[in-house]
Amino acid sequence: MRSPIPALARAALHRILCVTDLAVFAFSGDIIVHDSRGHLFVEYLTTWSTQMSRVADVFAPITWDKFEELTALVVIGPESSTRGVIEGLEQTCADLVQLAHFPLLRGHLANNWVVLVRRAGVNKGTAVTWMAERAGVP
Repeated sequence: MRSPIPALARAALHRILCVTDLAVFAFSGDIIVHDSRGHLFVEYLTTWSTQMSRVADVFAPITWDKFEELTALVVIGPESSTRGVIEGLEQTCADLVQLAHFPLLRGHLANNWVVLVRRAGVNKGTAVTWMAERAGVP
């Protein structure tokens, strides 16, 4: 089940991220869209999907406004910069998105941090919990 990021959160993400030099990967349908800022991390992202599309600028209206179903964003960069993204999102749309923040530990990519942004409230974990409760599984 895919649950798109709400429009209000998409607008906040755009405002916060378009002024950074962080690598941003937008999950739209079955495709991950990125621009030149993400070139170092493409191999890492193929663990999620091998269907990649490189565009001139992820945040250009011709790209950003055309995402039919923006279901997730992955943001990669220095810890201090990614923490700034999290703080901005928590201040503007904390109830609309679910955030995960973790270090990237792969060889030459180490010393970077990842922010995973998804719609709040709906994910595989909540689905499994819901099914287990209904089936009486502790």
